[in-house]
Amino acid sequence: MPVDLVARGLSVFAILVALGSLWLAWRTYRRAGARVVVTAEKQLKYQAFYVDGPIYDDVLTVRVSNKGLAKVQVSNMFYEVKGKYGFVTLDPNGPRLPFVLEGMHQELWTPSLSTIAKGADLGTDGVSQLRAGVLLGDGTQKFSRWLTLSADEVTKR
Repeated sequence: MPVDLVARGLSVFAILVALGSLWLAWRTYRRAGARVVVTAEKQLKYQAFYVDGPIYDDVLTVRVSNKGLAKVQVSNMFYEVKGKYGFVTLDPNGPRLPFVLEGMHQELWTPSLSTIAKGADLGTDGVSQLRAGVLLGDGTQKFSRWLTLSADEVTKR
């Protein structure tokens, strides 16, 4: 009888080890590719450091994060205005595009908010919703959440 209990215990332990390794293999498979996340945030009075001293500007900070293990190429950056057709490309401050983003890394670009406001064609109430986007090397597009941009935020300097 005691041999039977030991054998059952070992077989249950073997099943648990097999399930654990299956779970680990699934998690590794999920992380293997490039998983790009784009976040955008308005930064008023953003401080950038240059040789002549700091420069303050209202910018849209666009952070592109690669949460996977594979590297991915960020080919272009643009924004989309809700209710309008098409995209407006950006020439942001930051690393030169196209840029290769390594796995488990992130990068930050800062296009000027006043330049975006000119192209966004703010509505009659002076408010528009927009989102930033990136074009990846394989042709896919990734977008941030929608942001509200008002004329007061851009012109109150």
